[in-house]
Amino acid sequence: MVMIEDEVFPAYKKYNDCLRSKTLDTPITSTNVLGKFRRALAECALARAAAVAEATNALSVKGWDLPRRQKAAATTFRKADESWASLGSRLYQALLRREGLKTLDRSPKRAHKRG
Repeated sequence: MVMIEDEVFPAYKKYNDCLRSKTLDTPITSTNVLGKFRRALAECALARAAAVAEATNALSVKGWDLPRRQKAAATTFRKADESWASLGSRLYQALLRREGLKTLDRSPKRAHKRG
């Protein structure tokens, strides 16, 4: 979970919307989820840069100097990226478990011989 300043939330939302749109364009499976999450980070790099700049400007209402605003914005979006990668990993694990259960459900039943 990422704590986000109220002033930063609009910029974060734009970036998060970009990430989500890049992963939801096709069905997610255990074989493609990690790649999709990594590609979304790369494909949303420009949206991220714009969001960091927007967040830096938005934090001026707190009266912070520019270096402090830049550091806070950069830290927020670094943590957002870490959270995104973690979400991809957790989803991957969940999909593996679900697909494993489906495989087990489809396995042939063995008949026990009584002797």
